[in-house]
Amino acid sequence: MKISLSLLIYLILPFSITHQSYKSIDVEFMKNGKKIVNAQYYYLHQDTAYQLPYKHNKLNIDNQLLKSPNIILLAIYEGKVINFKVETNSFYYIKINGYKHGFKTIYRVNYGSEYDELIKPYSANKVVFNR
Repeated sequence: MKISLSLLIYLILPFSITHQSYKSIDVEFMKNGKKIVNAQYYYLHQDTAYQLPYKHNKLNIDNQLLKSPNIILLAIYEGKVINFKVETNSFYYIKINGYKHGFKTIYRVNYGSEYDELIKPYSANKVVFNR
């Protein structure tokens, strides 16, 4: 009896400890055909940006954030902010592709929807960060 109880605890305990309270999203960020790996990602709430964990091309978003119908995310690279809203029920990945449009860079963002959103970046100086 003690052996079966111990075995049951050893099998169930790891699953309860590793229960994720976040959703892991694949992120691909390209600029002029080159992969960008040093971008930072934030969640925007009431004009304040909160940094999201990002590692190995995966963005971890807390499940509590995903309960709202949509959220605003920021990708920051080289002092420029790419600001986009995602619908949480159709949010499977993020693909950002930056390319030259005249003298400026335009970013095309897709997060699993049927269309790409075109975004003009703005300066990171205009964002209030939670420290």
